[in-house]
Amino acid sequence: MNELEITPNRVLSVWWLLMWRGMLGGYLLGFAAGFVVGFILSMIGITSSETSGIVGGIAGGIAGLIWGYVVVRMALRKKYKGFRLALIPATMS
Repeated sequence: MNELEITPNRVLSVWWLLMWRGMLGGYLLGFAAGFVVGFILSMIGITSSETSGIVGGIAGGIAGLIWGYVVVRMALRKKYKGFRLALIPATMS
């Protein structure tokens, strides 16, 4: 298997996918998770904004971590212009 040179354009392609999908999806999922948790807490009678903020923040953080995993998986599966990423075993010396 031939290795391609790591060029600025190739790095930028992978970086851009990770950044925009990670940030956009993380923002949307974090917002949604925080909203749902806040709504559920208010429905069960917990009206403290401090408690809602902490629990909502934790829920949003967890959603963001899960989304980050999904984004990296997308990056590994994507066929970029002229290349794709592949995981290959390291050679034993």
